[in-house]
Amino acid sequence: MVWNGVHFNLNTIIPWPIILIWTLLYFALLAWAWRPREGRPFGNFKTIDFVYIALVAALLIVYNFFISPLIPKVGAVTTYFYYPIIGETFLVMLAAALVGKPGSAGLTMVIYTLLCRHNTLRFWWRALLVHL
Repeated sequence: MVWNGVHFNLNTIIPWPIILIWTLLYFALLAWAWRPREGRPFGNFKTIDFVYIALVAALLIVYNFFISPLIPKVGAVTTYFYYPIIGETFLVMLAAALVGKPGSAGLTMVIYTLLCRHNTLRFWWRALLVHL
């Protein structure tokens, strides 16, 4: 298959039914782990857990937009190694270690993704202003 001058080997791509099954299994396990307990909607998550997740997501924004550009993108090991990913991985694992509950790293990445998208930020800001 060729798209935009780039040749793709479709024999090495994971089939979409496998990805669909994996995604459904992931969300089923999260639904089981986050089932409401003791009157709390997210199970064992406490307020401090959400504070840790939000702080690390904010640190990821600062790292990604202000610190990461200062780090060289090409190293001596290989020409394709992206060094700034080490800091991002460290921060996500920090959130998972601080919270220590299933899905905390995924929730951190979802919040980070919502925060780092300009259009998403604009959408949430407008939604907030409408409700104020």
